[in-house]
Amino acid sequence: MLYYVLMMKLDNVKYLAYSYLTAFAGGFCVMSIEIVAGRLIARYLGASLYTWTSVIGVVLAGISLGNYIGGWLADRFPAQKTLSALFIAASAGCTSVPVFNNLAGSAVIFLQLAWPIRIILHVSIIFLLPSCILGMISPVVAKLALDQGLGRGRTIGNIYASSNLGSIAGTFATGFLLIARIGTTSIVWTISGFLALMGILYLRKSLLARMWFCIFIFLGFMSFSPFAWTGTIAQNLFLIEPDKEDIVYAKDSQYSYVSIKRDTQNPRIYNFMLDDLIQTSMHLKEPLNLKYAYRCHSVFINIVKNFGLIKENPAILNIGGGGYIIPRNIQEHFPKSHIEVVEIDPEVTKAAIEFFGLAKESNIIIRHLDARNYVEEMVSKKKYDKDTRLFDFILSDVFTGGIAVPYHLTTYEYNEKITQLLTPNGLYVMNLIDSAKSPKFLIAACNTLSKSFKYIYVISTRRQEYLYESGYGTYVIVSSQKKIEENIFPAIRGYGQLLGEEELRSFKNNLGVNIVLTDDYAPVDNLLMDTFQAQGEYRTYRNVINSGMKLAEKNKLKEALNKFNAAIRINPNIAMAYNNLASVMARQKNYKGAVENYRKALGIDSEFIEAAIGLGNALERNGRYQEATEIFYKILEANPHLADVYVSLGNALLKEGKIDEAINCYRRALEIEPALQSAQKNLDTAIKKNNGE
Repeated sequence: MLYYVLMMKLDNVKYLAYSYLTAFAGGFCVMSIEIVAGRLIARYLGASLYTWTSVIGVVLAGISLGNYIGGWLADRFPAQKTLSALFIAASAGCTSVPVFNNLAGSAVIFLQLAWPIRIILHVSIIFLLPSCILGMISPVVAKLALDQGLGRGRTIGNIYASSNLGSIAGTFATGFLLIARIGTTSIVWTISGFLALMGILYLRKSLLARMWFCIFIFLGFMSFSPFAWTGTIAQNLFLIEPDKEDIVYAKDSQYSYVSIKRDTQNPRIYNFMLDDLIQTSMHLKEPLNLKYAYRCHSVFINIVKNFGLIKENPAILNIGGGGYIIPRNIQEHFPKSHIEVVEIDPEVTKAAIEFFGLAKESNIIIRHLDARNYVEEMVSKKKYDKDTRLFDFILSDVFTGGIAVPYHLTTYEYNEKITQLLTPNGLYVMNLIDSAKSPKFLIAACNTLSKSFKYIYVISTRRQEYLYESGYGTYVIVSSQKKIEENIFPAIRGYGQLLGEEELRSFKNNLGVNIVLTDDYAPVDNLLMDTFQAQGEYRTYRNVINSGMKLAEKNKLKEALNKFNAAIRINPNIAMAYNNLASVMARQKNYKGAVENYRKALGIDSEFIEAAIGLGNALERNGRYQEATEIFYKILEANPHLADVYVSLGNALLKEGKIDEAINCYRRALEIEPALQSAQKNLDTAIKKNNGE
């Protein structure tokens, strides 16, 4: 009798242990999913107060709903079978996370929604179901524990404690260890696999559990296999990002998703990205060529070269590394300069070294910490060390991308400390992204800077055509204690335009923004609401355009035309969509349609050189040689080093019967690019024709 009593108690202890461990595992998984959620949606929505608020709210709503449903299930069904089914359902829900994230991220239907509503819907579609199912586990586990006949209060308390301990462990493990080690997507798949195993363990003979585990293995293989055919299947199932094949470097760091992507418009250009935000664009063979750089970076570099007191060894503090194009260019121009870079994320520097050719050993001093911490340390050091270095330029490049703004680097208190690190003639230069029509953040930043600096200058680095298309633009703010002479500003011509005082005053009066940003009050996300909306729309229709370009590369021209027309229906002011539409029409030998759409692209963006070249080629193939040569001459007048354009001009001249001029064009092309086969081949043909052969 005693033996049976002991065995029953041992069984009770065993089931209690299972219950506590299960509650711990459920808490671990739900918090790990919550931490990962913010990182996954950042690839489409950025990382802002709105995204994290939505993630926390949606996950809590899912858990609450799950607790309610779980309690109902616990009273009606056997605990073990119910737990097995719930773990399998939770595994399937977690596996669906990347699918729904990729679908929602490119959903055109969300474009007309207000930005907060769009974020809440995006997060709900992805994470409400997994959170709800994981929330069902705790009540069922509590019922399993209560069935062992021990004290109810103590048992329930232990279940809650185990679940909360699991949540704490999941939070710290995911935030401090797992994201940086294996990446966000791998975490989701690992949790999904663990939940599937739990489902099998709770009911080993369950056919459903075994079937799902086989499906899970298949989907995992499709997602992570290096084979091209599996990648195609995974993309069609939305298991991986649509442009995964363009990613040449990817790493989840403790701060963001660092990636380098081949540009879909120009395969020679690579974009350095944090989450879904382009930080730097660079040509690998010409890393210091500003033609391929962001215009705001070109403005930064030209300000250092031409503003203030020019000397051989300026001291420069560059806040924000990105692709390190700014400090490398400055070092090239001023070899004796003192350059310090403060970049919070070591993975950003590592990526720049591995892919963008940043030298491991150079005169550029790199410090990995938050810029606010560094500035605070330097100001404190200055109080007891009179020899603390002051800077001629402090360049703040931390706001590129707009929807991931470190607000603590925008406040009056921060600016006051910046002034203490500048020389008397020093300049503080920062960039930011804001709406073209209602730049509230820009005005608030100017208001704040004017409390610490006597003179504020604003430079718009986006062409009006781009502002019209995207709805937002990049601005560079130059702050100084001394007036900058107007005759210096033409040095930035070609990269930006100085906004007049009347224009800024008009913005301020019309928008009614009188905010001064402080550490206690910096509603940056609210000020950027219009910009968030515009950027979300812009990225969505650019994704539509990119998918059309991939179809065109695969010679699926009809499908590509549909994509480009869809992008135009979303926003009729997209020069790129008209350009690509015309390019496909030219391939279909519909030159009349191509000419029409190239002209539409140039009507939106008159400096769109690819569209101008395409127009000239379409006119030439349509037999309108004189119009084509006029276009090519105009292009070469502004860009005299384009070898391909000389070849196209030569072709048009040759067909006009101007053989000598055509020969000169082909020879000029070969001078610029000696290995250009089309130039050599056409030159040989022109010479033979000139000799009567």
